Amino acid sequence: MRAGFFTIELVTPSGDPVEEPCSSGTGQNEFTFNGENTGVLSINLEASVNPAEAAYYLTGAVGFNVDPVGNAQPTYSGVSVNANGKLACTATITGLPIYNSDFGEKEAKVGFRDSIRDTKKYEVFFPRDARNHPGIGSGITPNWYYYWTQITGSADLAYGGASANFGYYDYDGTEGKLDKCIIYDSVIAFDNPTGPKGKAGIDCFGQTVCHERKHREQFYAGFSDTTGDNIPDYDITIDQDRDWLSDSYEDNHGFDKTKQDTDNNGVKDLEEESIAAESNWTNDSHNNQDWSKPGKNSGN
Repeated sequence: MRAGFFTIELVTPSGDPVEEPCSSGTGQNEFTFNGENTGVLSINLEASVNPAEAAYYLTGAVGFNVDPVGNAQPTYSGVSVNANGKLACTATITGLPIYNSDFGEKEAKVGFRDSIRDTKKYEVFFPRDARNHPGIGSGITPNWYYYWTQITGSADLAYGGASANFGYYDYDGTEGKLDKCIIYDSVIAFDNPTGPKGKAGIDCFGQTVCHERKHREQFYAGFSDTTGDNIPDYDITIDQDRDWLSDSYEDNHGFDKTKQDTDNNGVKDLEEESIAAESNWTNDSHNNQDWSKPGKNSGN
């Protein structure tokens, strides 16, 4: 058949992945890597042909194309006509990308010989709770921790696993993470009850990082390194109220060094500034960087 006698239109993906997210079936426009060790992304592509009977004559001349994800290039199955009478092809990408920024909006194309006949947008996500990212700690640290710490920076952070806490600054290594702000799984399970009250997920994670980093800052400002490891050491002799804020720090920041709760409001002095620091990460301020499934950008 001649090219001028038919039209080809993508039906999967289709629609606006932001306003009309669809995660399965015809019209799917959200695609997520699976949780296998290497992580596989399967994109089922479909195109309608008008007139419909022309589809059977075009399988050898029509091609589909999708964007790579990071450095991983797609491979394609052969084009066939499926049970719905549509031209169909599966694109496969193996291996999650290194960078969080490699997820997000992509473009699919369908063409006849050398001519592009249609393009549609879709979005790519990582499985939030799987542990198959390509970085150090793969198989141990969850994907959300690996990709979200690319947003916050990770040098002073560590993953802590399951806990009733959101985070903890381990100044002395009692938790096995010397001088690290430990982030626990609770950040994806529960809403933040303090500060700007971030919902479970990337906002609770970001606010917890800000909270624990403030504790680290307080500790560094109030105590000195006495053992030569370049990490301050707690000194009970300069902490009259035993609240882990040095007397000099409390003097300089308007706290009473003889009371753990200067203003008797039920929030200890140690936590006052750290809770306030959570506001450095406002709710929804990093939505455009959250490519977890479930997450801010996914239809969930």
